[in-house]
Amino acid sequence: MFMFYPSPPGPGPEGANWIPGPLEYPDIDYDAIFSQVRRLVKSVIGKERSGLGLAIGEFDPRIAAFWEVGGNYLVLNGALLRKLGETVKDRGELRDYVLVVLMHEYVHSLGFTDELATRKITEQIIRETMGDRSRAARISSQDLWSVYPQLMEPHPYMERLWS
Repeated sequence: MFMFYPSPPGPGPEGANWIPGPLEYPDIDYDAIFSQVRRLVKSVIGKERSGLGLAIGEFDPRIAAFWEVGGNYLVLNGALLRKLGETVKDRGELRDYVLVVLMHEYVHSLGFTDELATRKITEQIIRETMGDRSRAARISSQDLWSVYPQLMEPHPYMERLWS
């Protein structure tokens, strides 16, 4: 189940500050996307992991999301979600971004710790289940910052995260 955490008195995992509320995108159903990720991964590689939760935090904008080895949460970077939400043309693209990023972290949680291998597995799963021409396949086949260079542009709410 997806949970938004109120900001505690101090940083969360790896210095993340938790973001309260559903950001500005109530039409993005994170639970449904995560359920889809689980189904797609299991259908292609036959593995699954229970006991994982989702969270949104604010941290270094060079990191789209993270999963701490042995941890129970996949954490999306809320600063990047906000920035992307301001610049993409439709919510479908934002949902595809979330799907790719969550799938990548979920694959890590299944024991694939090598970054390059995880990227390739994520792309393979997406291509086999969503097609080679899908937007998610395009996103997963490249570095996120190549697909979305605007995520590296300065923005007031992101500037404080760089330091």
